Amino acid sequence: MVGISDEFEESDFGDKRLNKRLKSISEAFVRNSENSIPESFEGWSETKSAYRFMSNPKITREEILRSHTNKTVERVKEHDTVLAVQDTTSLDFTRHKNTKGLGYLDEKNSHGIMLHTTLAVTEEGRPLGIISQQSWIRETENLGKRSRKRPFEEKESSKWIKAIEETESIIPDNVHVITVGDRESDISDLIFRERPSNSDYIVRTYHDRVISETKERMYETLEKEDEAARITLDIANTSSRKGRKAVLSIRFKQFEIEGTYRWKGKKTKVTAIIVNEEEVSELKEKERPLNWLLITSMPLEKIEDVIRAINIYRTRWIIERFHYTLKSGCKVENLQLEERQRLEVAIAIYDVVAWFLLWLTYLGREFNEKRSLFFLDEREWKILYKMANKDKPLPDEPPTINEIVYMLGRIGGFIGRKSDGYPGVKTVWQGLIKLLIVLEYADIFSN
Repeated sequence: MVGISDEFEESDFGDKRLNKRLKSISEAFVRNSENSIPESFEGWSETKSAYRFMSNPKITREEILRSHTNKTVERVKEHDTVLAVQDTTSLDFTRHKNTKGLGYLDEKNSHGIMLHTTLAVTEEGRPLGIISQQSWIRETENLGKRSRKRPFEEKESSKWIKAIEETESIIPDNVHVITVGDRESDISDLIFRERPSNSDYIVRTYHDRVISETKERMYETLEKEDEAARITLDIANTSSRKGRKAVLSIRFKQFEIEGTYRWKGKKTKVTAIIVNEEEVSELKEKERPLNWLLITSMPLEKIEDVIRAINIYRTRWIIERFHYTLKSGCKVENLQLEERQRLEVAIAIYDVVAWFLLWLTYLGREFNEKRSLFFLDEREWKILYKMANKDKPLPDEPPTINEIVYMLGRIGGFIGRKSDGYPGVKTVWQGLIKLLIVLEYADIFSN
């Protein structure tokens, strides 16, 4: 089986034993992604070795992620265009009173770590890996202070620019990279900065900016435009809304916008896209219709290009699934470690575990050809097949990647009705855990 340890081949802590230990810890975390650290290892000796690894001053989150990021860039090179999807989450360790070095979260009495992640994603929605991640704490003495008076580099909003700069520094020049961000990313430093020729952005706007030529606001101008198209998109199920088909009206226009504050006098050309959900009679009382105002640095003239840009923005969902997998799947907020440094080492390993589980889930949605042997060998896929299809004879040929992921989902609890679509990351990772346990016992009894 292709394992997660391959992602750490280039990690080097100056000691071969530590390099090997990282690989074994990551494999244990995949097998036991929902369990605590002691439950992930066989016996106190292995558990103690894992704790020693995390407390070793030679071990840093940067070196753990460096190898994975290099592997990600290799995967990026296989594509003409990749998306750099950014988002922020908070990791809440308030319950763990003995953990030192934490900062406040939304309020003074909640404590934890802030995390800003950039995932490389294909236009089809397959996560290629982490290309940037920032970790920081909010100091209690800054609680309630206005950030506008601080230098930009000290503001939290600088995370967007740091991530873009890191992305642009490692993505090859012949790959078109498009940064994707939510409303929080709509800052002047992102919109008006100089960019390499292979770098663009698509963000949902927070600010209704002024158009240079007319002095009108973007929203007002776009509402005057004729409808360019009307499309139907599938809106996925979430915990707060039911999946549905949304009928969307699209208007777009290219113009030049003006900067403000530090960017006053600066102008830049953008394409603005307004997306409004039209048929809202079936929405529940608390559900809001889709209403997006997007801007992009790409000059879009054809409606096909505009629809592509809308679909690119929709891939932002994948970064939310990544953070969901990290917190709900790998349960990193349950980690009980005494120092922030140790927490960040463990989180960095779980970062790659969460990506691996997400990658596997979305891989099955994209590939239908007979290529499963690149992930499972013959013995492994046959065991999986019998776990998922107890009464069926084994097929003569290996199943497709799509079928492999579907079977993992089935043994992980996915029902598989026609209306259910594809297995989600939760059922796939639970199925993978069951398969790994069976394979481990099969190895024991074959020896």
